Amino acid sequence: MFTTPYQTPGEQYALAIVLPVLATVFTGLRFLARHLRKNSLLWDDWLIVVALVSLRRSDQSQWAYKKSGLYLSDCGLHDNRYVASTRVVEYN
Repeated sequence: MFTTPYQTPGEQYALAIVLPVLATVFTGLRFLARHLRKNSLLWDDWLIVVALVSLRRSDQSQWAYKKSGLYLSDCGLHDNRYVASTRVVEYN
């Protein structure tokens, strides 16, 4: 059976802020390294930018959803279920 460790809302907010910031910093460092070494930007660099923009858009929609006061229980999910990536896992 799959169980999840308990995280306080403060820890969840910290992760939601710190991880995208780290992704942005490391992407910027990658572009800086490319520039300093005078390497051209390739398709994988632009794919990282697309992924970073997608991450930001996803974060914005999640923050707006949370700010509106709606929760997973409003979507028909019960309290004893946990959404993990693309599947719903029950836990006790």
